[in-house]
Amino acid sequence: MRECVFRALLQKNIFYFDTHTTGELSTILNINISKIHDGIGDKLALLIQSIAKFVISLIVAFFRGWKMTFVMLSLAPFILIVSIISSKMFGKLFAQELKAYERAGAISEEVFSNVRTVFAFNGTKHEQTRYEKHIESARKHAIKKGAISGIIIGLMYFIFFASYAISFWYGNYLIHNENYDISNVIFIFFNVIMALLSLGRSTTYRESINQAKIAAAPVWDILRLEEQTICTTDRKIPNMNFCGKVKFNNVFFSYPSRPDMVVLRGLTFEAEAGQTLALVGKSTCMQLLQQFYKPTRGQIMLDDQSIECFDSQELQRKIGVVNQEPVLFATTILKNIQYGQPNATFADIQAAAMTANAHNFIMSLPDKYDTVVGEYGTQLSGGERQRIVIARALLRNPTLLLLDEASSALDNQSEKMVQQALEKASKAQVFQEPFDEVDDNIPSSPELTPFIKNSGDSDSEDEKSILQKDENKIKINSKKKIHWPSLAILKMNRPELLLIIIGALASMFNGGFEVGTCALLGEIVGNFMFACSGEALTKRLRAKAFQAILRQEIAWFDHPDNNTGALCTRLSSEAATIQGVAGARIGVILSTVGNLSVGITIAFIFGWKLSLVALGFVPFMVIGGFLQIRLMYGYSSQNNKAFQCAGSLAFQALQNIRTLRQLTLEMQFINNYYHLLDIPYRSSIRRTYIFALAYSFTSSTAFFSMAAVFFYGGILVKRNEMLFKNVMIVVNCIIIGAQSVPYSAAMVPDYGKAVSAARRMLALFAREPKISIDLHGSKLKNFTGDIHFKAVNFAYATRSRVSVLNNFNLDIKSGQRVAIVGMSGNGKSTLLHLLERFYDVQSGSVLIDTKDLRDINLHWWRSQVGMVSQEPTLFNVSIAENLAYGDLSRQVTIEEIIEAAKNANIHDFIQRLPQGYDTCVGFKGGQLSGGQKQRIAIARVLIRNPKVILLDEATSALDSENEKAVNEALIHVVTGRSSIVVAHRLSTIQDADLICVLHNGHIVETGSHHQLLTKKGYYYKLSQCIR
Repeated sequence: MRECVFRALLQKNIFYFDTHTTGELSTILNINISKIHDGIGDKLALLIQSIAKFVISLIVAFFRGWKMTFVMLSLAPFILIVSIISSKMFGKLFAQELKAYERAGAISEEVFSNVRTVFAFNGTKHEQTRYEKHIESARKHAIKKGAISGIIIGLMYFIFFASYAISFWYGNYLIHNENYDISNVIFIFFNVIMALLSLGRSTTYRESINQAKIAAAPVWDILRLEEQTICTTDRKIPNMNFCGKVKFNNVFFSYPSRPDMVVLRGLTFEAEAGQTLALVGKSTCMQLLQQFYKPTRGQIMLDDQSIECFDSQELQRKIGVVNQEPVLFATTILKNIQYGQPNATFADIQAAAMTANAHNFIMSLPDKYDTVVGEYGTQLSGGERQRIVIARALLRNPTLLLLDEASSALDNQSEKMVQQALEKASKAQVFQEPFDEVDDNIPSSPELTPFIKNSGDSDSEDEKSILQKDENKIKINSKKKIHWPSLAILKMNRPELLLIIIGALASMFNGGFEVGTCALLGEIVGNFMFACSGEALTKRLRAKAFQAILRQEIAWFDHPDNNTGALCTRLSSEAATIQGVAGARIGVILSTVGNLSVGITIAFIFGWKLSLVALGFVPFMVIGGFLQIRLMYGYSSQNNKAFQCAGSLAFQALQNIRTLRQLTLEMQFINNYYHLLDIPYRSSIRRTYIFALAYSFTSSTAFFSMAAVFFYGGILVKRNEMLFKNVMIVVNCIIIGAQSVPYSAAMVPDYGKAVSAARRMLALFAREPKISIDLHGSKLKNFTGDIHFKAVNFAYATRSRVSVLNNFNLDIKSGQRVAIVGMSGNGKSTLLHLLERFYDVQSGSVLIDTKDLRDINLHWWRSQVGMVSQEPTLFNVSIAENLAYGDLSRQVTIEEIIEAAKNANIHDFIQRLPQGYDTCVGFKGGQLSGGQKQRIAIARVLIRNPKVILLDEATSALDSENEKAVNEALIHVVTGRSSIVVAHRLSTIQDADLICVLHNGHIVETGSHHQLLTKKGYYYKLSQCIR
């Protein structure tokens, strides 16, 4: 089922993902299918067993005496009515609970994937509040569900024991008036009681199946939405020979998620095969060419045939794409390039890397082409990532090459070399470039440059994501060994101790004194109390796990085991699994304990010899239960790793669906997903046989004990060592107690899974971050803004052999504007990461006003810093909320938001949107273009009003007009503030107070723009690359 759903999702049209977040879809793949698994797994088998026992017991009872059987079943219709009513109420609440968890899952996905932005803006508490809001909603629905469950089960047991009383009364009547034999009455009585007990015990199993049915609804929606699925029809052209001629004929287009906003209005242009076409201002055209969307009106023609006639995958294989925000997978550089052409040889890959000017930097790495790039390619610089993506596109040898700001992250020298290579390699190209670079980047060969005006500026961008290696295992390192994880987890339930005590007493009272009123009150009180305590624990675990993840240092997130997909999978599943040692299951176990304790005590009072016989079977039950727990614990531990890997892969595929579609990697991901799921499947098949034997052994032992008690009871009566009445009392106590054993044994799989999940979660709680955001460290009272790098050496933990900064020294005076330039991969962005204290230096120090940054309160320091990254990150909320994120320490007014938007030259665009500042930007700002996102990110920093400003290629995605306006705003903002600007465009830093040229991890030149040009050194060479 997981594979079918995953396959169906990867075949959806792109606009399906504009309205469904990756977090929601991942939740369906994880939680919903797990609920379905519970419903169609052992719970279904136990329900069938209970129904079979119910039916067979009734058949035997009817055969021996239909009158008494009918009377005992006279209250059975009430059970049916109660079940129907409860099922509807229960289903509604469970659906609402699942929806709340889906929203919580979407938030966790967004936060973990944007963790650097969250940390930079001190957003951990804000995100914690957002997350807890939804899990609190889920908790309330779950408590109501638990209360209803208690009422229903209580009513059923009340009806059951009422039937018990009726049977004794009517049995006595039949013996005296209908000539019924007492043995026949007892036989009928015990068969009907067993039938009703089985019916009552089946309630819990039916709850699981009802939950599975509700959880299946969104799964079936995914499988049934054929209208939103890519399909191949007879009109598709197989094995096409596409030459590269492109024609747009009066094309109108609006994004399905924003139908009121027309993006293209009657766009018409034509490009011949082999021609280079520059489109300024429209990434949307590229998405239409890739068949991500269909035009609202008009036609797109390829080689004089409608694009709709071409098979989408065949067409994608003829197209190479390089997006403004490069997408790499968390595998090796070799594999990332090879995704462009799976059959390529190593020589082909090297040639593509050389063409993209990537080979030299790759060979300088210790592992060369086998270097793992990390999640989102974070172990490489922006320029390095973009060169690898260009190499991947060139390896496809495409007929049509689409470049969307393909060189925005490259340094000037690399840009010039790559541009020349692209001109030689391309047969037809489509550019989207900033206005001031159009003349430089378009070759002198015949060309066409239509400027598209008054047609909007919005597009859906690729989202960064990764592909985790298949063999990647999810684990968290902790030095502390966790003993008795279930007890440690239960200690977290301490605030609900009173509820647990009341629930425990109610459950034991219910188990020990099973009469109608006791059962009714015991089940209602017990279920409600344990629902409250269990859901409180689940919420607390989720919240604490979310908090524990967000207090880790950035280097922890860089580790392959802690990628976004794996963390979301664990967060969504493990807390719910841990309810196997808490909540209503405690009530079941305690009810069984009370049942057995009171039953055995009474049995010993009325016949100790007979009771000893029954007691002799208890060790066998214990051994069987222990064997089940051990089997399930090992099974759960091993399977959990495979499921987390599969969940991580699915998450990354869905998050990165556009890149998958571009590279036609869908089947490769589906096959990888299948192989990951095949591991737990084969393991479960082997263990199922052993587990079934253990469960059968435990369950059958209870019935063997009943048979032994009946047999030995008859012998004792025959010897006159016991009265028949006392034998019946002992037998009744043993039967009631023995019946509860299989019911509790059915909880063992949940307990085994819970123990395994608890151990992993406790390891997460126990881990101490290397960089703590806790409120320790000093706050500078008279902070001036002086920044000093003193003999700094630094290397990323995931590539410790590669030194990024070598004995780096730099002094930045208060209010000084310092520009950092240099080739890609020389550590420019790393300087900004060290200043944000995402990482700590290996040696040397970073001083803030003579104070070591490691001794300064981290929360306070980040509040003084504003950072605009090269690849801006927005959250799936409104534009106004994204801007207000700049300062979460206070309530930002709408006037401040508008003023910041005006300064960032984004206000006019926002005003044109139908919902204005209330427009939701989509996941990672996917409903906006790169330039729009960057301007919003700049406005967000303006809201912050920081004392230190860090700009990492802050205007690289802007056209010349917007860049000029934004630079003027930034110059106004940085006045009187310390600022560090990383840039490739030398035109943006010519007015800097100090320009530093970074090479091989240290500064080789410093000075003003004019001074550095006069020296004719590194800076001069960089400037010449522009010409």
